[in-house]
Amino acid sequence: SPGDYVTLVERKKEPVLADVLDQGDYETAIEITLNEKPFRLPVKKEVFLDGKPAGLSEVLVDGADIRVEKSEGPFLSDLFRHYDPRRDGSGTRLVMEVNGLSAGFDTPVRPGDRVKISLEDQKQAG
Repeated sequence: SPGDYVTLVERKKEPVLADVLDQGDYETAIEITLNEKPFRLPVKKEVFLDGKPAGLSEVLVDGADIRVEKSEGPFLSDLFRHYDPRRDGSGTRLVMEVNGLSAGFDTPVRPGDRVKISLEDQKQAG
């Protein structure tokens, strides 16, 4: 109503890890060949704040110890966050190879690797 007023008070935003880290500090990518095409596989790094695993929204305090370390992997299973084999095939059996060798979800993937992931029809026994 007339005569009322509102006072806005700006609160100082506390700094968080995302404010001091560039995306390249905590995320990188490796170049591989996936099904005969170049593919960039994003690889996250682990961020530690005062020795404990931390997310990018963690609030910083003066003197905080920030470390960024390469995480294990990547592994073949990490590809499935970025690639769905159903878009290129419709079989019922998942076939995975790295550098021409049969591979599993826990097979490490290195820069320059040739990866094949496909869905094939089940072969009839007999």
